[in-house]
This record gives sequence, C-alpha cells and structure tokens, in this order.
Amino acid sequence: MSAVVIVGSGKSLLGRGLGKKIDSFENIIRFNPSDEFLDDRRYKSDIGSRMTIFSFNTNRLILNLIERKIVKGNFIKEHKELSKVLCTYGVRKKILEYIKKTRSGRNIFRYLRKNDMPHELLGHRDALHKLKKIIPPPYLPKRRPGRRAPYMAFTAGFQAVTHALERYDEIYLCGFDALHALHQERQETGVHRRINGHFYGGSSVSNRAHSLKSEAKMINKLIQKTNKIEII
Repeated sequence: MSAVVIVGSGKSLLGRGLGKKIDSFENIIRFNPSDEFLDDRRYKSDIGSRMTIFSFNTNRLILNLIERKIVKGNFIKEHKELSKVLCTYGVRKKILEYIKKTRSGRNIFRYLRKNDMPHELLGHRDALHKLKKIIPPPYLPKRRPGRRAPYMAFTAGFQAVTHALERYDEIYLCGFDALHALHQERQETGVHRRINGHFYGGSSVSNRAHSLKSEAKMINKLIQKTNKIEII
C-alpha cells in the first residue's frame, strides 16, 4: 500500500509534536517556503525534518525566488531525499504559457531536467477535472465582480490532495488550518476557531483568491467518498 503525508504550512501544526510521525512516511509533500524551516530547532518536533516532494506556486515574484533557491542555490543537494517537484498554477489559461516563457521559469525547468529531477505542472483546471469525477458541485464560490477570473482558485495544498488521490492508496493530511478548525468545531461544542496563518511568519492565505472554508468542506466530502484520506 502506497501512502503519502501532505504537510500544510499552517499554525495548527504547532504544539502537537507530529514531527516524528511525519518523518516516518516514505512520501512527504511540503510547500514553499516551509522547506526553509526544516532545520529550525523551534519547529522540528512539530513539523519534522524530511521532504521527498517539493511544491511551489507560480507568480513572477515566486518564480524569481524559486529560481534563486533551486537553480542558483544548493536546493537539490541539500534535500537528498527529494524525488519530485510540483509546480502549481491558477485559473487563467494563459498562466501556463506565461510560466514557460519567463526567464526564471525556463531556467527552473531546464535545471530540473538537467539534474534528472522529475517535475509536474498542476493546474486549477486539472484539479477541477479530477474533483468532478468524485464529488458533485458546489466547489468554489465566485469572486467579486471586476476580477479577471470569475471563480476563486484552488490552493497548492488542495491541488496536492487531488494529485495524490490518483497516485496513492492512503493520504494523510496535517497543517491544513481551515480543515483542522472545522474538525475542532465538531469536537468542541460552541468553539469556533479561525486559523489562517503560516507557522513561519505572520502571512496568511489570500481570501481574495482562495476559499479555505470551501476547500475544507470539499476535503471532508473526499474523505467520506474515497476512504483514502485521514487527518492526523
């Protein structure tokens, strides 16, 4: 039986001592830039120290940072267990074309090919196609009028979940704050927890582009429908 743990970057990871359990998995997916904290003693007991699959999202700023990290840094040498890189992108069709045309994008994928590092592009539409095979709508809410894309986009974490559904028999999730909060609400009467930050800083997931609450509900449906997903 193949199994994977998908480690979200949320604050719900902290104080739970999941580090050893996370590191015990053969396949471990982590997201940029949480990889930069794997050697940080403050977090080791909670987040672990191993990573076999690295995922990053794409926009111009992120691509430039990833180029510095992967192409100009020692990323692959430092993470010797790394077996695959995932690149996620959003709703608009032109994004994939943009990624491949930018200097940083070309350099990243050229470097990965040169170093025989398997990599895969995961798009919002790919995730939606996989989702439609398993659960019916609704999926994500519409964005406010005036936005280029009419609907919100799936986060990299959710795209990793739909990606894993086709590749693994067992999927374990942790560090998904909205999902963790939803389950805490059910366990603790009258308690409503809003957790929307990353453990490595004060940043939070954009509520303009993503709906963590909707994603948490969809993951719950996937848990019930597939019997392959477990929250740890």
